[in-house]
Amino acid sequence: MNGYERMMTALERKEPDRVPVWELIVNAPVIRALYGDISYEDFVEKEDLDGITIFENQRVTERLSDIRYKDEWGILWTIEPNGVGYPSGGPIRTEADLDGYIPPDPDADHRLDSLKSAVKRFKGERAIVFLTHDAFEFSHYLHGMPNLLIDYLENPEFARRLARVWS
Repeated sequence: MNGYERMMTALERKEPDRVPVWELIVNAPVIRALYGDISYEDFVEKEDLDGITIFENQRVTERLSDIRYKDEWGILWTIEPNGVGYPSGGPIRTEADLDGYIPPDPDADHRLDSLKSAVKRFKGERAIVFLTHDAFEFSHYLHGMPNLLIDYLENPEFARRLARVWS
């Protein structure tokens, strides 16, 4: 069995030839420590993982430093020492901000570039696990997690409007 067959067999609740091996996220510092400066895709092949995780593409619109940038949604990201970026500020603080907010096209052609590349390289050989953001994630990226949780209780209509930005 190859990785794709192994993962699909397990997902069908049948018994593959061995337990599938897949990691949701492997941080860049881990890859560098093991193999030097190689891509995540090359890492998946070297480790012979049965699946690969692919995220939808977001464009960087402003590079503020080596570890801080803004994306096309206006979200400020900070890259932690572990190599993972975390949202550290969003463009929507008030209802007025939301009223004037114009999101980028969620269906823009570049959104699926990583997925297209993974399909070209791994189709039929490894399971391709495509992760996209959902309304909850974008709501807390745009507005901040504490603010969103408070709005669920104190201003649920605003929280619903915020969730619809992505849909």
